[in-house]
Order: sequence, then C-alpha cells, then structure tokens
Amino acid sequence: MMTSHTPRDIQTANGPAIRRADKRSGWAALAVGLGLLGALSATAYAARKVTVNLEGDIALECGVTGFGQSGSTIGAALDIDDISKPGHKIFNLNVNCNAPFEYRLEAQHGALTHESAADAPRGFLAQVPYRVAVHIPTDAGVINDRCSGESIRAGAVHCRFSDSGNGIALDSSGRLMVAWAPDGIPLAGKYSDRLTITVGARQ
Repeated sequence: MMTSHTPRDIQTANGPAIRRADKRSGWAALAVGLGLLGALSATAYAARKVTVNLEGDIALECGVTGFGQSGSTIGAALDIDDISKPGHKIFNLNVNCNAPFEYRLEAQHGALTHESAADAPRGFLAQVPYRVAVHIPTDAGVINDRCSGESIRAGAVHCRFSDSGNGIALDSSGRLMVAWAPDGIPLAGKYSDRLTITVGARQ
C-alpha cells in the first residue's frame, strides 16, 4: 500500500538520511568550502602591479685636441723646419667622441708655399708638395687615411675621408703625419701651409 507523504513528512523522513550524508561527506564539504574561501581570498587580495618607465640622457660629446689647441676644430701653422730634403713630421691628436663620428681635413694652400706667394724663377720652386696620413683608433677599428695636400685644398677637397662606422673614440690618441718631397730646388725663405681638422658626430 502506497503511503503519501506531505512535504513535512518528506523532510522528516529524509532528515536522518540528509544528516547521515552530511556526516559521511563532511570533510569533502569542508574541503570544498575551504577551496572556495581560498579563491575568494585570492581575489580579494590580488597583487597590484605598477610599472615605472625610467628615462635618461647622455650628452653628446665629440671633439679633438692637439697642436696646443682644443675644441671641435683645430687650425695650426705647421712648423717642419728644413724642407729642402724629403722628410716627415708627426703631430699628435686626441679624439674624444662618445658617438660614431666623422672628420674633415682641409689645407689653406694644398702645398708648402713660399711666404712671398710669388711664382718662382725658372729652375726653382715656390711650392713644395706634401702628403698627409691620418690615424685615429676607435673601439671598432682604426681610421687610416692618406691624401695629397692638393686633394685637401680648401674649396677643392676631393680626398675621401673615412668615418668611424659604429665605433667611438674615448680619449683616443691619434696622429697626423705630414711628409714632403721637393721635386726641384725650393727658393730660399719661409714656407707654410695651414691644416684644419674638424671632428664631429656622424650625420
């Protein structure tokens, strides 16, 4: 015979079963509860990330010193004594560039020129040709250029100068060599030329 139960009867009848199930699954229920509590705690106290961008600058510095002068450009009269015979003289340079750089070399006359700047009589010379060699070490190699004086004459410079590539030169000891060889008999007197070397960051 079927027995009908009211909702209260079902609750009352199932009460012990529900309580027994709770006793059997008590740890599992507790574990689930703790897991949920942990998840809620992690959400409530989630770490917050702050990003700080740091920016700085290093001032560009590029110049050359030597011949008793300093700055980015040097101009100096070359004192090379007797030029009636082949010879050479070395002038020390100090290059300091914290960026890739280039340089340019120009001569006022392009030859050692007699002070009178006049044409020499037949059989004599009023100009003595010369060549220059530039040596500048960098951290990526060495600049070694050679040019004739005529090829670096101001207003008509056609010698090709190297640059430092990706290299820099921090307090680098370089040199400029001038070598001359008269191809005749120079006039007596004083000869001179003026060389200007300019060093700057590569454009």
